[in-house]
Amino acid sequence: MSKASVFFALGAAALAAGAALADAPGQHSLSLRNGTGGRIDCGMHKDGSSVVDVVTLKAGQVWTQSYAGDKRRWLRCEGVYSQWQRLEPDGAYELVKAAGAQIVARPAGR
Repeated sequence: MSKASVFFALGAAALAAGAALADAPGQHSLSLRNGTGGRIDCGMHKDGSSVVDVVTLKAGQVWTQSYAGDKRRWLRCEGVYSQWQRLEPDGAYELVKAAGAQIVARPAGR
């Protein structure tokens, strides 16, 4: 077997393994699009954790994360009256300004 054949076989195996992992049970993805017209900072955490990951999004920017496990994710963006919002697994959301300087995540396409 030539070196090129070995590299081709290894590459094909790696792609197949990646596809199998993406379809594995308990694999989810989450997508946020900043529709506020300005830069915003948001925090996200999962049930049972006090660790908050901070995400900064420019106007129009889309942020996507894949994760394993079925723990619910929560999001809170800057704004005086903003509250923690529950996000559904495999959800796509648009971040928009609501009344009272609150930024909310609404399902994309609505």
